[in-house]
Amino acid sequence: MKILQIGLCVQPKPYNGFQQAFIDVIGEDNYREIATSDKDLNVNTLLLFNEFKPDIVFMQIQAPNIIAHSTCQLMKDSGAFIINWTGDKRHNVPQWMLDLAPYVSLTSFSNMDDVNTMRSLGFKSDYLEIGYDPLIYKPKGEALNMPEIVFMGNNYGRGYFPMSGFRIDMVDFLRQEYVNRFGVYGSGWAYGNGNFNHSQYEEAKAYRGAKIAINCSHFDSLNYNSDRLLRILGSGTACLSYNHKGMFDTYGNVVSYFNDFTELKNEIDRILDNYLVKKLKEVGGNEIVKNTFTFKHQVENIINLAK
Repeated sequence: MKILQIGLCVQPKPYNGFQQAFIDVIGEDNYREIATSDKDLNVNTLLLFNEFKPDIVFMQIQAPNIIAHSTCQLMKDSGAFIINWTGDKRHNVPQWMLDLAPYVSLTSFSNMDDVNTMRSLGFKSDYLEIGYDPLIYKPKGEALNMPEIVFMGNNYGRGYFPMSGFRIDMVDFLRQEYVNRFGVYGSGWAYGNGNFNHSQYEEAKAYRGAKIAINCSHFDSLNYNSDRLLRILGSGTACLSYNHKGMFDTYGNVVSYFNDFTELKNEIDRILDNYLVKKLKEVGGNEIVKNTFTFKHQVENIINLAK
């Protein structure tokens, strides 16, 4: 099985976790890549494609005017299975993705709402979960001195996404209730505690230093969560999440859930007061993501989708 990745996060060696996962699953001789930032992307992609002759082309195209329809059509006509995937969620499936869909074999998303939209329009679409790096986000390792409760996420302002206002209100509530026992990390917070956007290694240390990490996405979409959730659980931190659609079916009781701020406070206090509950959630959550949602699992699922 030979795979060409047209990647958003392709970088020179040393490889990142996603790049290494392809090599671990199919072998270095069967893997090639090109970054979506390549200034002659379409020309160089076809040169590489014709030389390498991959079975699968995995594309992470998340913006218009990057890959040409004709480039995809030529690769598809040559017999390769072309997957375009995005881990992002937007209000609606962008028009450019709809326009690209006829020229790829499959359009995949990390949420079922967009999958169902594409299918209703007659396009082939399927679910592909985002992954995480278990060598970075792991329970054992250096930990920073952190507040007991943390939330890591950017603030884009009210109304930017459906749950953006809810997240702002949630952070205000936690600051009022827990003061210095709570910290918010990310860009756009006037009263934030900084951010770890520059380093996954530092982010993992931060999660390991907290007792509870909050998960809340900008969208309440079926089976959608950012890799924040995976990073929390991978780091062995007790996770308290907004009760997003479909989450319990996947994560069960290893994650605690809230629907409103009263439940949020009650769950925080319960976990902080009960050491056994906290440890069981840490261990159980880490086992689920380590055995299901690493980058290696994501690569294996890419191959399964093509098959």
